Amino acid sequence: MKKFIIISCLMIFCSCSKNNEIYYNVTFKNFDGTILYECKVIENQKAIYQGEIPKKDGDDEFDYKFIGWDQSLLNINSDLITYAQYEIVIKNDWGEIKWF
Repeated sequence: MKKFIIISCLMIFCSCSKNNEIYYNVTFKNFDGTILYECKVIENQKAIYQGEIPKKDGDDEFDYKFIGWDQSLLNINSDLITYAQYEIVIKNDWGEIKWF
C-alpha cells in the first residue's frame, strides 16, 4: 500500500513590510461616498491626499467650496475612511457670502 504525504501551506497576508513597518489603508471619499483616492500609510505617519481637488456641484442659489477632510490625517494608527467637507457659498447680487 502506498502512503501519501500531504503537505499544506498556510499563508497569512498582512499589511507589513520587510522591516516590520505596519501599513494602514486610508480611503478618501467625496460627500456622496464616491472613492476619490486610496493609499497605504505607515503606522503613525501622515496620510497625504494626491487626487484632484474634490468637487460638489452647486445650483442657482449655492456653490460649494472644498475645505478639508472630516478626520485628522496625522498619526494614522488604523484603517481610515475620511469624507470631503465643503462650505456653502450663497450666490447673490452683492457678491459671495460664506456660510459654514
